[in-house]
Amino acid sequence: MCRRFDRVVCVTERDQQALLSRGLGDCAELKGRMPVIPICIDPSAVEPVASMPVPFRVTHVGTMYWPPAVEGVLWFAQAVWPLVMSQVPSARLTLIGKNPPEAIQALARRPGVQALGYVEDLTPYLVETAAFIVPLHAAGGMRVKILDAWCWGLPIASTTIGAEGFLCRMATTS
Repeated sequence: MCRRFDRVVCVTERDQQALLSRGLGDCAELKGRMPVIPICIDPSAVEPVASMPVPFRVTHVGTMYWPPAVEGVLWFAQAVWPLVMSQVPSARLTLIGKNPPEAIQALARRPGVQALGYVEDLTPYLVETAAFIVPLHAAGGMRVKILDAWCWGLPIASTTIGAEGFLCRMATTS
């Protein structure tokens, strides 16, 4: 398919390498027609939220019917959220996104979890957000929601795959 176009734009080098590794022939020639142009946003066009993280809210905003998002949220709710609740019993996990499947809606039966579906205005939730999560285990490209969260001035917690495509230093602990 890539050979049928004059140009194929990739948003990350990893995506470009994945396409080139498919045995498409002359990689140098094809790479020249396959530039990497990262997704960019104008941070001056977005106002940071006036953060008041009380109650302690962990927020996920995403396409809730996209299988990798569903898988990541379900993993977070099972593997990570109980650890958060053990340390901050009043914390809230707020899941926002259009058309959540039953598995996501069912999470709202757990203590501290809200599965809201689509919301018109994110602001009331973002001002209470202590951490914005991107718990993906499968994906490609780069997550625009991370760019949005940065512009909103929110801390982000992500899996490595969720943050894939960004050139930044990852904080590590020893």
